[in-house]
Amino acid sequence: MKRNIIITAIGLLAAWVISNCGEPLRYDNIPKEREEQPGEGVPQDFSHTGPDVVFIGNSITRLFREYTEDGQNWFAKNNYVGKGIDGQTSTSIKNRFDADVLALDPWCVVISAGTNDIARNGGNVPLSTIMSNIETMAQKAKAQHIKVFLASVTPACNFWWSTDPELTADYIRKFIKDLNAAIKDYAEVNNFTYVDYYSATKGSDDCAPGQYFYDGVHPSAAGFAVMAGVVKPLLDEALGK
Repeated sequence: MKRNIIITAIGLLAAWVISNCGEPLRYDNIPKEREEQPGEGVPQDFSHTGPDVVFIGNSITRLFREYTEDGQNWFAKNNYVGKGIDGQTSTSIKNRFDADVLALDPWCVVISAGTNDIARNGGNVPLSTIMSNIETMAQKAKAQHIKVFLASVTPACNFWWSTDPELTADYIRKFIKDLNAAIKDYAEVNNFTYVDYYSATKGSDDCAPGQYFYDGVHPSAAGFAVMAGVVKPLLDEALGK
């Protein structure tokens, strides 16, 4: 009798642990039925008809699309597509995600969002709103069996186009660090790949050094060379190259 009680207690404890641990990090109340469960209905020979990778984001992505390496356009020679639009916030990027990513049916997507939210291009929004938008895009791609890469926000300490007095260097630095930590955590818990542009390009003061950024926000050719060196090995591994 005592042995049965112990076994029952262990079983109940195990059930409690399973039900309370390992829950994916969530920034929005996305219903469980919208999440793809690993291994469910995923054909082993699943393939895509589009480019290897779509990069979606703001002006940094748009400029990245123009980056050349050894005299060749880096995107074109790697079968990448760039979908960056200047000034866009994470909400604007999310709103065109279906047309600019899902409709192209790529193997992978690199989602870059957050800089213009921090700059308050669309008003003052909290970190949770940015993460909700990133989460929506990531889950949509996952549902289409597209490999998801979530990029960090690149460093900055000043948004030269903004006149908002609250956007001090300390405020911007902290927001970028907090957002990148949230993106990284979400990627790790949900088995996405985190692309750490930030650590590779930031200066000793956590701002955007002139070595890699021509205006304190947008990367120069040298900055894009570093970013390419960060993301391409991750993409090559995912693509089996």
